[in-house]
Amino acid sequence: MLLMTAAVVQLLLATIACGYYAGFAFLGRFAPRPRILSQPRTRFTVLIPAHNEEQVLPATLCSLRSSCYPEELYRVLVIADNCNDRTAEMAREFGVECLIRQDPDRRGKGFALAFGIPAALANRPDAVLILDADCRLHPDALRELAAAIETGVPVVQAAVRLGDPRSGAAGLVMAVGSEIENLVQAGISRCGGRVRLRGTGMAFTRAILEQFPWRSYGLTEDAEYSAELRRARIPIRFVATAVVQNSPPANLQELCRQRRRWREALRTETVGIIERGLMSKPLVLLQLGLTCATVAVLFFLQRGILANLLMAWSLGLIAATGWVYGMALIRLVKFAEAWRSLLLAPLVVWQLLMVTLAGFWRRGGTWVRTPREASPVIQSIQSPVGLE
Repeated sequence: MLLMTAAVVQLLLATIACGYYAGFAFLGRFAPRPRILSQPRTRFTVLIPAHNEEQVLPATLCSLRSSCYPEELYRVLVIADNCNDRTAEMAREFGVECLIRQDPDRRGKGFALAFGIPAALANRPDAVLILDADCRLHPDALRELAAAIETGVPVVQAAVRLGDPRSGAAGLVMAVGSEIENLVQAGISRCGGRVRLRGTGMAFTRAILEQFPWRSYGLTEDAEYSAELRRARIPIRFVATAVVQNSPPANLQELCRQRRRWREALRTETVGIIERGLMSKPLVLLQLGLTCATVAVLFFLQRGILANLLMAWSLGLIAATGWVYGMALIRLVKFAEAWRSLLLAPLVVWQLLMVTLAGFWRRGGTWVRTPREASPVIQSIQSPVGLE
């Protein structure tokens, strides 16, 4: 009887998690596209906080230079934050504004944003887009964001694609995870729910940034600011068609270090205990695995109609979860190109799970920049001239 009760309770919890991902991912596939304006009016300041990013910043600036948005309607501002490389010089070579911030006692992206946002608002833009220095903005992204903002939405989050599914098991896991997150957030947004900010590709109207000055300085500054907006009941809309490509960590070790910092989001007051668990896909997979193990033991020990029903229930949850991951994988890469990485992907997920579990009793420490490798495109660039 005790085993039966444990199996039912675990199945109920697993159903909540599976329903969250499968339900919102299904809705996210059919998220409506904003009406693209032929003559947008939104004036953007694109704010880029950068700490020792000379290797990856050129790719970001090239993507902005290639934007389909009218040049007179957006301004680029780089904050060279506590840099000891050529980040500032690189920005100026590309002809964009750059402010230098030196404050070794106040390190981290949150402090850089608090320093840069007043400067970004100085020319009174309609909105500020915050973009990490290692991201590439899709040419149509500013138009997509402007279309949402001009309908009256005060905060907009773009889709973030992380990792390279062809770069090995770690890259595949990152890419699939971010694609699932994009689908889920699109589904939540379609239902009128508030999505979470994701650190990059975040656009805020001037009124929001003036009403809620940036005071989020922790390891997960985006989660902290999301909490402030949630408490104020400020809607955040997700725009799946505005795409930001984020450079992946250089290797699995750096990925785990990044996730140790991200796990601090589980400690913020942005969400309740159930949603905290849902935020971690490795935790959801672990809970599903333990549930299926409990049901399997029950099935072999107590044959009967109820045991058969619980087994069918657990198999249904496995199928639904497999559909979510399979759909994300198909959207990213052909199976023939990824089968080797798929074999090693469970090991990567296991390591990320250990990082997440450790976060329940160990603090994340201080902010440390996650090293990135320069993209092959940038390694071949000799100068910004000729890229126009």
